[in-house]
Amino acid sequence: MLTLSRKENQSLIITLNDSVDPSMTVGELFAIGKIKIVIGDISGSQVKLNIDAPREFQIYRAELLEYIQEPG
Repeated sequence: MLTLSRKENQSLIITLNDSVDPSMTVGELFAIGKIKIVIGDISGSQVKLNIDAPREFQIYRAELLEYIQEPG
């Protein structure tokens, strides 16, 4: 399980890893396993999300994914 803290207007991105066939249907993807997101704690303007997902799914903080994808 992954735990991420998010503030208002922050987001997360869920993608597939490279081992997954991109032509799979949504039904086939979710046959791999379900994604479960639980609100763990709310403190002021911050919320903790507990995310349980199969290894075929990658979960990123949106700002980190944007940094990784920048050229150079």
